[in-house]
Amino acid sequence: MRKLELEAKVIEIVNRAQNGQPTEDDYVELKAKWPTPPEKIARQLAGSLNAARGEPVLWLIGVEEKTGIVQGVNYQDMPSWWDKVKAEFDGEVPLMVFKNVSINGTTVVALHFESRPLPML
Repeated sequence: MRKLELEAKVIEIVNRAQNGQPTEDDYVELKAKWPTPPEKIARQLAGSLNAARGEPVLWLIGVEEKTGIVQGVNYQDMPSWWDKVKAEFDGEVPLMVFKNVSINGTTVVALHFESRPLPML
């Protein structure tokens, strides 16, 4: 997915969340805060990718799913964070692209994962 397409998708999903519409499904997950610890993240990601059955998966960090509040996120050293998550995978690791997206001056981080069937951890 091109970065402009990713940004447009993020804005669309956030708008739906803010309007109280459903946002999460097999392909999209909203998280209010940075998920931790790495082993839990890897398990959740493997489950999301398996449920998506070959389609990309998008996680938005900094958006509360139930209320639609865009609270944003603190700075995260992405290479370090992703290295810790990748280390939890046994075998093939998903590809990840991230983009910081401004929603009314608040930063939401979009994590776009290339989906492929992965073993559950």
